[in-house]
Amino acid sequence: YVFGSYIASHMAYRATFSKLSSVSVARRAAIVVGVTNKNSIGYSIAKSFLDPLFFRPGDPSAKIVPRSIFDDVVVTYKPSSPCKDTDRVGRSVQRLTDRWNESNDSTNGSGRMICAPLDLTCDRSIESLFTSTLPSLLSSPSSSSSGYSGLHAVVHSAAYASPSCMKKETSTPLLDTSSDDFLTAHHASSYSFIALARASLPHLLMVSENDDDYDNNSWSPSITGLTYLGSTRAVPPYGVMGPAKASLEAVVRGLAAELGRPPNGVRVNAVSSGPIATVSARGGIPNFYRMRDVARERNMTGRDVTAQEVGGVVRSLADGSVGGAGRGVTGQVWFVDGGYSSTGI
Repeated sequence: YVFGSYIASHMAYRATFSKLSSVSVARRAAIVVGVTNKNSIGYSIAKSFLDPLFFRPGDPSAKIVPRSIFDDVVVTYKPSSPCKDTDRVGRSVQRLTDRWNESNDSTNGSGRMICAPLDLTCDRSIESLFTSTLPSLLSSPSSSSSGYSGLHAVVHSAAYASPSCMKKETSTPLLDTSSDDFLTAHHASSYSFIALARASLPHLLMVSENDDDYDNNSWSPSITGLTYLGSTRAVPPYGVMGPAKASLEAVVRGLAAELGRPPNGVRVNAVSSGPIATVSARGGIPNFYRMRDVARERNMTGRDVTAQEVGGVVRSLADGSVGGAGRGVTGQVWFVDGGYSSTGI
């Protein structure tokens, strides 16, 4: 009897899911900037965007079916040379997206992952992505879609500081930072957020400002950046990246104020994560493992924060649906650091 009930419920679930394509739900697209390998925080964010959640079609009384929060997620990588289209990193990221798409498809409620080159310090690269690459990549193969309609969320997961200032053997790395290295860090880590917001703004979709009616297509778009506690606290190994992240957080607040009201209606936030052993962090931050160990010892959980946990919080902030966790949040910095930022020792 129990097994028969399981089969019946499973068949009902499959039948309900198969009807999802007949429901009038627009395709949702997002872009995650800054993916280099499977350990990148950006890659975990992209996967969280595509993992199936539970979704209730149109009628509030309808059965719940699985669907990822986004149908299409474009992940970008930085080419090894400025304004270069393809290289070794691109091939590596392409393999990541291919493996994801082979293991996940629309039959289990998951979306698709696509990769594209983007150098945030190159104006031509940014223009090319938004004027030609995105419309081409996001033209849906589905006959129920009319093609590229725009973006619903943007994530800035990119930062850079010259090794010449991050690797200096000195007790005063910030004091010894040159003007060129200072400007490079701020351009790549903070100004690039402005450049990305400006280029993506015409593509971000605010659908329906009225939350009174239950509308599946109602959406509040968002731009989210990644930051770190070194923006407000002195973290000596972090060097010039501390001021760069402080600048980024100020940019987030400023853009949230400028873009929050109609006709834009764009929410802008940042997520501040604890130390995570990405390739960039391990190779770019002096004494990174010591910094991570101190955070683990002193935070409130006694363990390391994971990229998956950061991805889950970014997904919540990006959820602009009616009743979505992030719909009323803008101009904020959310901490995902096990409570380390709230400790007194």
